[in-house]
Amino acid sequence: SRIIRRRLNRSKLGFSFSDKSEDTEIEALMNELNPQDLIDFGMTPELVGRLSIISHVKPLDKHDLKEILTTVDNSPIEQIKREFLLSGVEIEFEDQAIDLISECLEKKSVGARQIQSELTYLMMPHYMRIHEISEKICINKDYVAQQMR
Repeated sequence: SRIIRRRLNRSKLGFSFSDKSEDTEIEALMNELNPQDLIDFGMTPELVGRLSIISHVKPLDKHDLKEILTTVDNSPIEQIKREFLLSGVEIEFEDQAIDLISECLEKKSVGARQIQSELTYLMMPHYMRIHEISEKICINKDYVAQQMR
C-alpha cells in the first residue's frame, strides 16, 4: 500500500484523523493497483508481463458465503444433498447450521473455491458411514459447532 500511496501522492505524515478505517483505505488503494506497482514491490518485469489481468478481490463476508452456500446454481449444499440422495439418504441443513457454517468459513478467510473442501470435511463422518445410514440426516448448529472448531 505504501507503493501505491506514494505513486498517488497520498502519503501519510505525522498524526492525522480520518473517518476511513485502515482496512477501507487499503481496499481503496488496492483498487488503484497497476503493473508498475508490482515491479516496484519486487516482482520481476517478466513475471508481471505474463499476468494478463491484475485485480484485487475483497474477502467474502458471512452474507456472501451464505449466498454461495445456498442460492447459487449448483450450490455446495445442493451438491451434498444430491450426493447423499444417490446413496438413498436424505439430508437437511437447518438455517442456524448454515449461518454457523458461514461464520466459521468467514473466520477462516475461506474463498469461494475452498468452500466445497470445508463442507466435505464437515460431512466426513457421514460420508464414512453413508451405506449404514437408513434415516434422514439433519445437520444442526450443534453438529457444525463440534465439527468446525
